[in-house]
Amino acid sequence: MKMLTTYLSRMVVILCCGYALSQDQPDVRVPPTVHTPLFARTDYFNTGSRFMVPCNATGTPHPKYTWHKDGANFTSDYISVNPVNGSLLVEAATIREEGTYRCLATNTWGTSVSQEVEMLLIRGNRFDDLGSRAMTKVAGESASMECLNPPESVPVGSFAWYLTDDDDKQRSFTPTKRYGVDETGTLHFAYLEVGDRIDGKLYACGLHNAKTDNIYLGSKVDLTVTPGSGTGDSKPRRLYKTGVKRGFIGKSAILECFFGGKPVPDVQWYDKYNNAIFPNNTHFSIEDYGRRVKILNVTDYDEGTYTCEASNSQGRLKETSFLNVTSRPIWVESPLSQTVVEGSNVTFNCISKGADRENTPSPPIWYQNGEQLPQNDKRIIDFTKFRLLHVSRDTDIMNVQCLVQNEFGSIFQDAYLNILSPITIQSRPSPVIRVVPGDVKTLSVSAVTDPSRTLVFRWTFNNEDIRQSHPGISLRSNDTNSVVTINTTNVSPENLDSVLGLYACVVSHDVQHVVVSADVMRMPSTTEPTTTEMQPVTEGIREAATTSMWWVLAVVLGLLLVVGSVVLIVLVLRHRYPKRVYLLEKKELKNKLDPKRDLENDYFQTL
Repeated sequence: MKMLTTYLSRMVVILCCGYALSQDQPDVRVPPTVHTPLFARTDYFNTGSRFMVPCNATGTPHPKYTWHKDGANFTSDYISVNPVNGSLLVEAATIREEGTYRCLATNTWGTSVSQEVEMLLIRGNRFDDLGSRAMTKVAGESASMECLNPPESVPVGSFAWYLTDDDDKQRSFTPTKRYGVDETGTLHFAYLEVGDRIDGKLYACGLHNAKTDNIYLGSKVDLTVTPGSGTGDSKPRRLYKTGVKRGFIGKSAILECFFGGKPVPDVQWYDKYNNAIFPNNTHFSIEDYGRRVKILNVTDYDEGTYTCEASNSQGRLKETSFLNVTSRPIWVESPLSQTVVEGSNVTFNCISKGADRENTPSPPIWYQNGEQLPQNDKRIIDFTKFRLLHVSRDTDIMNVQCLVQNEFGSIFQDAYLNILSPITIQSRPSPVIRVVPGDVKTLSVSAVTDPSRTLVFRWTFNNEDIRQSHPGISLRSNDTNSVVTINTTNVSPENLDSVLGLYACVVSHDVQHVVVSADVMRMPSTTEPTTTEMQPVTEGIREAATTSMWWVLAVVLGLLLVVGSVVLIVLVLRHRYPKRVYLLEKKELKNKLDPKRDLENDYFQTL
């Protein structure tokens, strides 16, 4: 029995120590949030180079990092991930590293997923055809030299034309009002002059890759210009115009018109409402001697038909281009990170739209902690809402992600749900307190809340903040307790009303607030004054004891289980090893035999 008592005592000590230890360690829970990269982007790298894709996240506990490439887990001997900030480092990159990357930050409470980073290998090839073609024109005629079969360039290269010789020594020439290069790389002359023919020189199309800073030459033209007769003046004629141009919301769009004619035609642009566009317009930019109009920061309202009008002394000519405004999905309401108290209802919204007159984006795809959810998940409402009811701190802290796509691209958003233990009022004053002159009353409020938050106590008296200078009223507070003292010893009876009224304590942090109030009133003349009317608040005691009761219940159940096991063991042992105890059988009882007496007399009767 002594051993049993010792064992039970040790069990109680272990359980109590476990409870005390759990109380010493703040249970702070924060799901991860990736802060870098915040926006989808594209970057470039060279073969054999060393590149890094940054990733940085916060959370409690500190998150661990993994990476996805093109939607799949990405691990390799030739990459490394910084365990502190999550950055991905690739040594000696090749074409195998080209792709789309996402960073995933994971801790106990969830997984946050970054925006996409597209990494492309920089490349620029030479023209396949390095030969030349002949072009013969008469002075005064217009001419267009196409840039045939330009090579691939990553990123997309820019076109320019050069004069070159057999040794590929090139000399660039700057576009003028008489000649220029359109967006397809074609060189246009409004009219030619005999001097445009340069002995020993060829015109060559050049493709410039800004990342490699290389210029690749090709599509060469051997131009011959013969003298013409007369002045050769001519009315405007179209050399090139933009047909239907796709413009993306939020970006710039360029429309072009190139005209031939002599003298060189002037070009005037008109918007969709047929209003003239002038160079000082804040929404449009006129460039390249009027041959190009740039629409800045395109919106839905910019879709329509634009007109370019060329004019010279010989006549006028109008051409039209259509701007088709489109966009990848546009957020109407994206999921937002939320911090709520336990028991709340939470809704994440994923609502988007397309550009006007464009198809509606596909239904959103929802993810929880980076794992795609089935569309029939009961928490998904009408595809666009993810709803959780009466959230639990132990099961519902998480990250959610939403993906929306259309034919022009996609949008993605990551958000977290953090759940706090609610503010618990441990003690409060009585709702009604009576005073008489000379009384000193204390109104005390104590509270606890989630360990990640610090409580703020704010007292008001008759809806005005209590200040330390208020006669007869003083205030002191700390992180868990706040006390207002009403001291009427220096308040004359006729001025007692100056401290009577409604006292309210607002206990709050950034997510929740709780109001505790007490009405301080004059003691009726028929009531004998009492020394104090501050009553213990059993409700507050119950609230404070809620957590401890669980531990007490666990201890009691553990003790009952141990005692029951010991009793069961004793009964089994007594049954298997009866020693001097002799249990009477039915037959012996029926014949009124006494085995105990028989043992003492050293004999048994035979039945």
